[in-house]
Amino acid sequence: MISQFIAALLVGQVTPPANGYMQSTTTPTGVVEMRTGAHKFTAEGKPDVWLVGAMHVGNKQYYKDIQTLLDSQDTVLFEGVRPGKNAPKTPPPAKTDANAPKPIYKVLSDALGLEFQLTEIKYDRPGWVNSDLSMDDLDRINKEKGGGKPTGFDTVKQLLDPNSPMAGMLTTMLSTATPGVKEALKLIIVKKVAAGETPGLDSTTQDVILHARNDAALEVFDKTVKKENPPKSIGIFYGAMHMPGIEKTLVEKYGYKQTDAKWFLAASADPKKLDDQGKALYNMFEQSNAPKKTGGNLLAAALPH
Repeated sequence: MISQFIAALLVGQVTPPANGYMQSTTTPTGVVEMRTGAHKFTAEGKPDVWLVGAMHVGNKQYYKDIQTLLDSQDTVLFEGVRPGKNAPKTPPPAKTDANAPKPIYKVLSDALGLEFQLTEIKYDRPGWVNSDLSMDDLDRINKEKGGGKPTGFDTVKQLLDPNSPMAGMLTTMLSTATPGVKEALKLIIVKKVAAGETPGLDSTTQDVILHARNDAALEVFDKTVKKENPPKSIGIFYGAMHMPGIEKTLVEKYGYKQTDAKWFLAASADPKKLDDQGKALYNMFEQSNAPKKTGGNLLAAALPH
């Protein structure tokens, strides 16, 4: 059960190994640190482009550093799945009503001593454009691709609904977890997620939350660069798993080349802080996601907010 929770929760947080937008390193003291990457691309006669990969939970300074980079761009195309086609295109801040259920990422960030992206990043800047699909769009694509059969996207959607039983169960689990268990969850995120060692998603779900949303972002990008007076610089701000596909299009279709890169420290975890329950949870996750003897690969997932 815990592996299913983590798998669904980390959809869109995760990225395949060595894709250049997420890395995990261990310090001499044993602390594991995770960073996300931002790559700059240039092409003659076109706007400079920064592809800025992100985690949805991280340290406060992490989001400050990303905000600084994004604020230096003329235009920012960002992800933000809206409830419906007519919903506001600027992501709302996390709910502050004490009686309302919290978004599951807010629950997670509070439990782990981290921050939630939607409360830390300021999206109401001039030139910022929501380039994502609506939940109505994703539901339609999911039904078309899945032929009406249940998919991983259905599970993700349930977990992201603060009023769902699944979200309630995870909220209860996190609220009663020991500090050592919370450190284990953080270690799973900063070590296993960055390495792509997480449960995979079915092909339909990948089409819905990855490929379709990449296409939406690139459609807005294409319109932006073809304006009579295009911006001098563009930031594309999405989850790290989206970036390899977007980068491929920039290089192959538009002739861009990478010219710079920055790395931002998102979070860290100390294995020495795991208690017996935390060690058991971490070991359970490792065992449940170990490669099969048949040689099956573990796919990484990418999670929309």
